[in-house]
Amino acid sequence: MTPLLLARYHREAQVVGADLDEALVARNETLVRQAGIRNLRFTRLDLREPSGLDPQDVVILADVVANRPGDDDLIRGASRIVRPGGRLLIHTATRHPPRTAPSLTDTPDLLGAGYAEGELRRALEAVGAREVRFRRTYGRSARLAGRVLSAIRPKGRAFGTLFFPVSLLIALPDLFLSNRDGDGILAIALMGEDA
Repeated sequence: MTPLLLARYHREAQVVGADLDEALVARNETLVRQAGIRNLRFTRLDLREPSGLDPQDVVILADVVANRPGDDDLIRGASRIVRPGGRLLIHTATRHPPRTAPSLTDTPDLLGAGYAEGELRRALEAVGAREVRFRRTYGRSARLAGRVLSAIRPKGRAFGTLFFPVSLLIALPDLFLSNRDGDGILAIALMGEDA
């Protein structure tokens, strides 16, 4: 979804979506061709040892790392494909005190333990980040949207697809309202010598 949105709203950019799963890459390439999107392509990429991709202005790891074994290798690999002076963005679960209401981090098998800001800052600085800023995500409205989708998921994929736009509308205020207790964290790191 992230590459599609970037290509759609930044038509001047050349967007590359990457995944380790070859079948997923092929499926996405087919969808891009069918939709006639000219500024988006997909490629197979192993972030642990990235090769074959030119340095990028911005690299986004959206829900790829979550404080699990191997994350350091993924962050290091992603940093290798960011051009000096470019940005590495990481969106992941964050660690905070438990709450009584269900949240996105209530599924540690899916999201991992999450990162505290200090942990994520140290991981990014270890790979050459010169400046790191944070923003909390998955606030109240996004948590409500997540609960709606979780309730609908057992009814089947088609039903979930139909209700996705409703869930998206419920989550929309999260983009515009600041939140201090969000279940997600967005780290924006300025990388390299030109930073």
